[in-house]
Amino acid sequence: MNSFRSGFGAGFTIPAVVIFLFALIFAAAGCEVQDLEITESSAPVQGEVSFSAGSQSSVPAAKPTWAAVSARGSCTLAINSRGELYAWGWNHNGKLGDGTTTNRSTPTRIGSDSDWGRISQGGNHSMAVKTNGELYAWGPNDEGQLGDGTTNRRLNPTRIGDKADWSFVTVGYKHSLAINSSGELYAWGRNYNGQLGDGTTEQRNSPVRIGIADNWTQAAAGNGYSLALNGSGELFSWGKNFDFGEAPILTPARVGTASDWAGIGAGHSSYFAIKTNGELYAWGSDSYGQLGNGDIRGTQSAPVLIDGDSDWTHVSGWRHTLARGAGGELYAWGANTNGQLGDGTRTRRNSPVRIGTAADWLDVSAGSYHSAAVNDKGELYAWGLNDKGQLGDGTTAQGLSPVKIAHP
Repeated sequence: MNSFRSGFGAGFTIPAVVIFLFALIFAAAGCEVQDLEITESSAPVQGEVSFSAGSQSSVPAAKPTWAAVSARGSCTLAINSRGELYAWGWNHNGKLGDGTTTNRSTPTRIGSDSDWGRISQGGNHSMAVKTNGELYAWGPNDEGQLGDGTTNRRLNPTRIGDKADWSFVTVGYKHSLAINSSGELYAWGRNYNGQLGDGTTEQRNSPVRIGIADNWTQAAAGNGYSLALNGSGELFSWGKNFDFGEAPILTPARVGTASDWAGIGAGHSSYFAIKTNGELYAWGSDSYGQLGNGDIRGTQSAPVLIDGDSDWTHVSGWRHTLARGAGGELYAWGANTNGQLGDGTRTRRNSPVRIGTAADWLDVSAGSYHSAAVNDKGELYAWGLNDKGQLGDGTTAQGLSPVKIAHP
């Protein structure tokens, strides 16, 4: 998943001693405390605390809900509120990570760990960062895109290196980018077009540091190109020049002079960025209307303001684009041959179209020909192409509107 989401409030924890004192107070008053749940809404993993006073039986843990999703390349990854990892859809070369190459049409638990923190699916391979900062990868590895120093495929999540300081990972088509806790940027995998940013076009089978900067905060990987944002709000891109037939850019090059960028997203051959004031900009290929600027222009050489609004918080694209408004509304535009926009049709849209009336969406992810999103209730919805079971509803039937995906 190559997308941006702003924070939705700082999480908090309550010390055990405070909970114990509450229990004593309620017990003294003759009351029974049935359940207390504490969640950290800004994190992909939510914490749960439950206890009962005045009762011999324990209170069962709350049923897990969905917390984050990443869709691409006919498969979907998701993390639930317990930090468990699930995957479904096309399992080409093991990119689901369940130890097989069998397609799955419903969410399938990957391993037994419950400390997954960030996920990214790039259509070809998958990567994730655990809450302790460890980096894992799985799936095809023919061009070193997993970063384990080999070109051997991995059917299960495989730890990359021995460092435990990774804070961000994003996966493009056969290349990967990651940022560590020191703000250093690393890249590996395919490099035909200089998409790694190391000044060469040589394939890298292990993470290679890009430049000497140590203030990178976000990155996004597309098909043959990369984007990154630094702590000063400056935007950089490199790799394939889809626009104008120019030579590839082999090292990070600044985009314009603005220093108020807040988030980025990478489509197949389109670039997206959100400013601190909520304005959404897009550039690059527009052959499917994926830029959202109202018409088909072939290519757009520089960032252009989309829709004129100033309330965008999250964007995710491929040949179609999804975006979340500040009020939790979901919008979509671009290619729609398989219903991937979710508006109930197969009609291409050249401008943002609101999907449904709900205003509770938190996380959205545009797959290659399908889409997925999580709302603030922890419910997961998917729609679009479903030939490999990538929607997760137990069928291979296409969905033209969001379909709720049950948690196992």
